[in-house]
Amino acid sequence: MSGRMDVEAIRKDFPVLERHPEIVYLDNACQTFRPRQVIDAINEYYLDYPACGGRSVHRLATEVSIKVDEAREKVAGFLGTHRPEEIVFTKNCTEAMNLVAKGLRLKKGDEVLTTDFEHNSNLTPWQQLESSAGIKRSFVPTSSEGVFSIEELKKRMSSKVKVVSMVQTNNVTGTSIPAKEVAEIAHDHGALVMFDGAQSAPHIKVDVRAIDADFFAVSGHKMLGPAGTGVLYGRLELLKRLEPLVTGGGSVATSTFDKAEMLEPKVCIVPDGGDSLRIDGTGAHLRLECVQEGEATFVTAGMVAC
Repeated sequence: MSGRMDVEAIRKDFPVLERHPEIVYLDNACQTFRPRQVIDAINEYYLDYPACGGRSVHRLATEVSIKVDEAREKVAGFLGTHRPEEIVFTKNCTEAMNLVAKGLRLKKGDEVLTTDFEHNSNLTPWQQLESSAGIKRSFVPTSSEGVFSIEELKKRMSSKVKVVSMVQTNNVTGTSIPAKEVAEIAHDHGALVMFDGAQSAPHIKVDVRAIDADFFAVSGHKMLGPAGTGVLYGRLELLKRLEPLVTGGGSVATSTFDKAEMLEPKVCIVPDGGDSLRIDGTGAHLRLECVQEGEATFVTAGMVAC
C-alpha cells in the first residue's frame, strides 16, 4: 500500500487552483486557501438556514444552534478536550489571546514571561498592560541557532511570574518549544500557561490536556477554515474567571436597567451571535481527509464554521 500523497487529487479540492493551475502556494503560514467543502458549508448556511442561533427559537435558528454545537464538539475533540464548554469561538488567534491577557485582570507588579520571538498577538497586549496596569514583562532569550532553552526558562521563573505565554511553533524559524515541559515548570511556580497555537495546530497533533495548557489559541484561516474564525481553549474554571472583552448581544442571559446576568463562558466571553456561517465552515474543514489507495492520509486540520 503506497503512502504517497495524491497531490493532484488534493489540488482539485481547491477552486482557486482550478482557476489558476499554475499557482504553487507557499504562504500558508499567513493564510491557507479554502477547499470547496468549507465553501459549500458556508453557502449551505446562507441558502438553507440563514438565521441566528442561540437566541431565536424557530426551526431555522434551532438548526443553526445544532450546527454550532456540533462544530464546538469537533473542535474540542481536535484540540484534545472532552468538554465542548471549554471551547470559545473567536474571530482569530489575536482576539483569543487578547481575551486572556485583558480578561485575567493582572495587577501592578505581576510578571508575564514570553519568548523573544513572539508574534504581535502575544506581544502588544502585554505591552499595553505594562503601560496601563503596571505589569512587568520578561522573556526567555533564544539561542543563536534559534532554539528555545529550558534552562533559560528556569532561570527566569519565580513566584512573581503570573502568566507564561508562548508561541508553540514560530512562524519565522519553524522551531517549536517543548510545551509540556514549559507548562510543568510554570505550574510548579504557580503561573498560568497560554500557548499561541496558530502555527502548530495546522501541522502537529495538539492535545491540550496532555501538554497541560491552561489556555490555547488558534486561527481558522491558517488551517483551511473560513476567514474570521478562531478558537480559545481554556480550562472551564479559568474561563469563568475571565472578564469579558465585549458584552451585549448574545452574551447576556437577562438584563435590567441596573444590572445584567451573563451567560456561560463559551458564549459570554465573546458573543457568538452572527458568526454561525463561519463556524459551520470550520467544522467542514475539520472533516477533511485525503484517502489514497484505501489508506487515510492526514492532510490538514481545520476549524468548524457554525
